[in-house]
Amino acid sequence: MASLRVPVAMLILAVAACQGSALRMRSVIAESRPAPTRDDPQAEAHPRTFRLATFNAGLAVGALEHAAERAPAVVQALAREPLDVLCVQEFWHESHWRDLVDAMGDRMSQRLRPPAVESHAGPPCKRREIKRAEACVNQLCAGVPNTELAFCAMRRCAKFALDLSSECMGCLSRDPLRGAAEIFAECVEPMNSASGTVKKKSDPPAGNALEPSGDGASYYYGGSSGIGLLIGPSIVDAGLLRLPSTMHPRAVLYAKLGSPELHVFCTHLTPVLRGVPYAGSGSWEAEQSRQIDAMLEFIELKTKNKGRTILLGDLNTGPDLPPSIKGRLPRHYARVMERGFSNAYLAAPEPRCTYCYDNPVSGGSGGGGILIDHVLTRGLDVEVRARRLLDDPLSIVVRGRRVSTAYSDHYGLVLELDL
Repeated sequence: MASLRVPVAMLILAVAACQGSALRMRSVIAESRPAPTRDDPQAEAHPRTFRLATFNAGLAVGALEHAAERAPAVVQALAREPLDVLCVQEFWHESHWRDLVDAMGDRMSQRLRPPAVESHAGPPCKRREIKRAEACVNQLCAGVPNTELAFCAMRRCAKFALDLSSECMGCLSRDPLRGAAEIFAECVEPMNSASGTVKKKSDPPAGNALEPSGDGASYYYGGSSGIGLLIGPSIVDAGLLRLPSTMHPRAVLYAKLGSPELHVFCTHLTPVLRGVPYAGSGSWEAEQSRQIDAMLEFIELKTKNKGRTILLGDLNTGPDLPPSIKGRLPRHYARVMERGFSNAYLAAPEPRCTYCYDNPVSGGSGGGGILIDHVLTRGLDVEVRARRLLDDPLSIVVRGRRVSTAYSDHYGLVLELDL
């Protein structure tokens, strides 16, 4: 049989979804190093600018163009920003997250990231279901390097994704930067070379008591939530809330800072995937609504409706601001704001979209866009300002050819506090 190149027929991320996960709490993976000391012991006594940021990096290998090639530039650009707190989304691949952590070094010594949710036991792909997808990718994506294979298959063989179960898709997309042979060995049921029959699956390994298997759900990118929170000041409390979700595990990260005293929340809520059927009963809109309910309850639980609170992330909902910014589920956004939050970015002279239709990574056609990335505040008694982050053009080399693009299909936001 020809070598399997379907690490990517797989990544037709837009077509298959999976079973919803139950709402539950999980322990959060936290890494910590001693916070760096200041040269001036009196520095904390004087006002200074404290900076928090959110950035959806769009590092969806297979779904967005040049994700693997953009990743090093994204990491280095974020590392150059003078930030105290950074909430990132769509760092799906663990190697990209590790690169970001390494680039930040001791400057951001506290790191929070949800553990991946395992979604299958044993090879979930049947040989009969994967046959047509394999043939298509072998024919149309031959010679494409691993970094671009997933995107090629998504673009040219998407129609065969309907042959694949959500469990199979979830496994094939777990690590799209690996070689074909390794993905084949993990995801496709083995063949008995002597008889040509398919071997029976062995019993699944015992589960991890701290991180169960995901209640039968099947998630892309190996069950990664794609989010992470990097912090410079010391953390006095941390937490994680798993949200009800399909396709990707969604979560809210929480950190309480000691000095300055702040409650910080970081998340990435489900988008409305137009044209993509929703798995099971319900809709993408209803899923996001449930996530907002759970997120707001979690915020109140941790803050008790007191103290300085900041919500960072891609909420996939935002206001309608004619003429250039179109609303995205504006009623959902209004529900968040009704809890006492303020949006400092709207006070900018001309607030612009964060997901813009002329962005080359998202297609580069049309004007206007939506404002779905947010740095929302509550209970702050200091001056605040907000601006866009990493919205300049990016030039990268792809297979020996220079390409003009952007850091992501989103632009980030920076929130500045005068403390």
